[in-house]
Parts: sequence; structure tokens; C-alpha cells
Amino acid sequence: ANGSVTHQTTGFPDIDEMIDGLVKGRLYVIGGRPGSGKTALALNFSLEALKNKVPTLIFNMEMPDTEVYERLTCAAGSVNLKNPKNMGDDEWNKVLAAIGNILTDSPLTIDDSTGYKIGHIKNSIRMHHQKHGDSFVIIDYLQLINHGAINDNVGYSQITRDLKSLAKELKIPIVLLAQVNRGCESRPDKRPVASDLRDSGGIESDADCI
Repeated sequence: ANGSVTHQTTGFPDIDEMIDGLVKGRLYVIGGRPGSGKTALALNFSLEALKNKVPTLIFNMEMPDTEVYERLTCAAGSVNLKNPKNMGDDEWNKVLAAIGNILTDSPLTIDDSTGYKIGHIKNSIRMHHQKHGDSFVIIDYLQLINHGAINDNVGYSQITRDLKSLAKELKIPIVLLAQVNRGCESRPDKRPVASDLRDSGGIESDADCI
């Protein structure tokens, strides 16, 4: 990770081909219904960044940092930790190797506090970037940020606008997760579209890629 690098890979060649990787200065939104795997996808993006020694900052307001570390370790070792008691020695060795080779030597910061306002998140991102000289940021997720506006549409629009401006200013990629409305579940093709994002007006206009 250095100033000459304009984008980073996601770890998924098909996604990289479609979106040209995660370009610095852009805001990316991953939308999905609860339990659809958006957090897992974002954590795999962060794992790829950590493998390349990109300083990574994760805001996860839904689960404690220990669970985030566990899921990252699980992904790094290519094992399933849903039931650790059933894991054999080979799987545990993979987990330990993943911790040793990736996570412990990588610049990773996890903020699992709840109820944060966008001002705190922006300040934390600035401080992280100032400390490391580079940053990859994941925010999980939009609807858990305390916006303090008169309604959600206004509040979330301000958040996405602020994050887009910050990504451009600091020249870093920011990945923002967001819930989508349940309306897509009633359609024959249940695959969500951009307009399914809750209070999607600001998200659609500010995000570089959804």
C-alpha cells in the first residue's frame, strides 16, 4: 500500500473484473437483506487488504470485535467456525497459521461501539489515515449510524454525501454496508436492485458503485 497504488483487489477476480477493484477516492455500497452475507463479503474484502498490508479500519456496530476477529480468522484459514468443538487438528492448524501469517502482522483496527454519529466516524477515519498514511475502511452498516436528522432519508443522504467527500479527500476506498427493503423478497426474481436500498435517494446519487 503506497501512494502510487490507485486501487486494490477484492480477493474475488470476477468482482474485480466488473468494478475494476476498489479504487481510491470512491464510495462503495454493499446492499442486502439481513443474513444475506454482506458482512461476510466485506470482511473478505478486508482480508485481501490485510494480506497486502493495507491499513484497515472496520466499524462494526452489530457484533463485538471478538466476533469480527473470529470471522476474519475463519476466512483466512478457510475453515468454518460455526461449531469449533467439531474442528480437527488440521483445521485448528489452519486457523493458527492464519492468525500468525495475516492478522497479527497486519494494521487492523476494529471499532465495535454502537450509536456513533457520522462526525465520530469521520474523525476516526481521519486519525487512522493520518497515523498509517493509507486506509481501507468498512462501515457495517448505514442504518445503525445515529444521524440525528428530522427523518431517515435526510439523515442517510447526509451520511453518504459526507463519506463520499471523505473518500475523495483522503484518496481511500470506503465500503458502506446497507440494508435493503423486504420488497425484493416478494418478487419472482428476489435479487435486489439499487432502488431497494432503504431511503435510497442519497445512496444512489453518492455511491460510485452499488
